[in-house]
Amino acid sequence: MLARPRRPRRGRPGRRARPLPRGHRALEGPALGDVRSSLLLDGVALRLEESRVTALERRLELEIRLGGHSEVISELRQLAAEYPLRERIHYQLMVALSLAGRRGDALQTFRELRGTFVSELGVEPSPDLQRLHQSLLSADRSAVPSPEFWER
Repeated sequence: MLARPRRPRRGRPGRRARPLPRGHRALEGPALGDVRSSLLLDGVALRLEESRVTALERRLELEIRLGGHSEVISELRQLAAEYPLRERIHYQLMVALSLAGRRGDALQTFRELRGTFVSELGVEPSPDLQRLHQSLLSADRSAVPSPEFWER
């Protein structure tokens, strides 16, 4: 018999977020990396990898929202290097850097991302990233995204 899921406690999200970093360690490395390749398995591995990175993005945004922006910067930098075209990771990195008082580093992150997008894809970053960049340039404290942004 399956146990009934426990409802999260309201008003104490920080206590629920702390075990997440340890839990994601089981998902490190390429999905099905130790299994012989085939077309079917390659497709499954791609879907698993996408799910893994999406779960990491969600955990990191939760950490940022809970005030752990300084603690996630190095992990976000590593992910940004590993996934240079994933805008959400770069957005999170820029927000974390800004909240940590490192506006110059946040602006440099945008400059590097934009350079990659223009040279490799021939396109500009998304409007969300451009708005964040403009907010950082003008030192607008409203550069921190609203809760609605994170729910996309």
